[in-house]
Amino acid sequence: MNITSAAGFMAAPGMSAYASSKFALEGFSDSLRREMYPLGITVSIVSPGFMNTHIVRSAMEPWKRSWNSIPEETKLLYGQQWFDSHINEQASELAKVSVDPQITVDDLLHAVTNSRPELRCRPGIQAKFLFCVSMLPTTLTDALIRFQFRNKPRPAHHVDSGKAKKAE
Repeated sequence: MNITSAAGFMAAPGMSAYASSKFALEGFSDSLRREMYPLGITVSIVSPGFMNTHIVRSAMEPWKRSWNSIPEETKLLYGQQWFDSHINEQASELAKVSVDPQITVDDLLHAVTNSRPELRCRPGIQAKFLFCVSMLPTTLTDALIRFQFRNKPRPAHHVDSGKAKKAE
């Protein structure tokens, strides 16, 4: 059994490194399952969404440490308003969508104790919903994500470069 993440089938903005590692683990697990089949070994994949754990609750701390350590000129490119808004909103969103990790524990227990476990398990409504969204045509999925981020503050340099283009 391998534990991946909903990010292994639905990549979100700002999660490229994490999502790519989870996509890779999904592919590895599929290949391994097919290689192990002749030996009678089952490989299951458990792909939860955000769980209400310490990792999720403290997810913004590395961002804050990084922000505090970068040069002032870099901070000016993004702007304190963008950073504060981004961090506060991300923390709020994570708090809203994180679910009880017991649902993942239950699925893990099923995967290791059942003689015929599910090959792919997506604990919680969030993971199931994200899987359904990931099956939509790419242009529609991208449009939904752009819509979700439509009113988000943009980095300061983005706003300035837009004004410069209009002035030309």
